[in-house]
Amino acid sequence: SSPFYKALSAAKGGAVLVIDEHSMVTTRMWCGFGNVVIAREGKPLAMGTAVNGQGHVLTVGPAPVDINVTSHGRPVPPAEAQREREKLFPSKRLDALLQTHLEEAAASNDHDKVMIIDCVSKELGGFDMANSKLRVMAAVALFALGTVNL
Repeated sequence: SSPFYKALSAAKGGAVLVIDEHSMVTTRMWCGFGNVVIAREGKPLAMGTAVNGQGHVLTVGPAPVDINVTSHGRPVPPAEAQREREKLFPSKRLDALLQTHLEEAAASNDHDKVMIIDCVSKELGGFDMANSKLRVMAAVALFALGTVNL
């Protein structure tokens, strides 16, 4: 196991997946590997992106920004505030995650790629399992946004 794998496994609060406008995270082996480890460990994964300088984040449950929200002078339940906030997330950025093929992803270092392939094959159930975990994370996020029906 790599130090990176051990650190992800030991992380208590989950992780953040940052998705750029081209969803490059789906083509980078280290990114996919990290997300598979987080999914395997059952840890929360927040997904963030930016459009025209405006940040958008999908969270597991309400975020601090969703607390004490009011509308027309009335308190808004945090879960409702979360849904309203997340409606602005550009769902197209998640579409590429549904087509993930971690085994085809690139790594800037050949040694790293070999190490990740070995770890995914021996410790994470293989690439079919890894790809399924990544695709399920995307499908759940899209479902929460109301853009797909499962």
